[in-house]
Amino acid sequence: MNISIPEPETPSAVLVIEANGKRLYANIEDNPSAKAFTEKLNPGGIEVRMRDRGGYGKSGALPWELIRSGERGTAAPGDVILDGGDGITVCYGENERDLTRIARIGGTAREELAKILGEGDVRLKFYLEWSE
Repeated sequence: MNISIPEPETPSAVLVIEANGKRLYANIEDNPSAKAFTEKLNPGGIEVRMRDRGGYGKSGALPWELIRSGERGTAAPGDVILDGGDGITVCYGENERDLTRIARIGGTAREELAKILGEGDVRLKFYLEWSE
């Protein structure tokens, strides 16, 4: 008689971004910058003051610097990208640039993202939720 013991599931994280009382959920990218970002967020998360960025997103300064693993590409609505080594941008529009994608917000249209992020300065909270 063979007994099969299931492998334990590895916990996985999703990035949560709170903006103006709403929660956005983003799938974390598989790259060294995203890994470093999630390690820095654990356990309590951070709050970042964000400003309008060229009509395509909101940008703010991180409390630490991260390695960049970027390449030339197009930032798309829902992308959460590393801005330089010490900033973060949440995109609601498109922009051609050097970018390091940290995460991607799923299931939210461009117009809805822009509305949730609002006009002018906004404080966003970034933290992780874990599943088993």
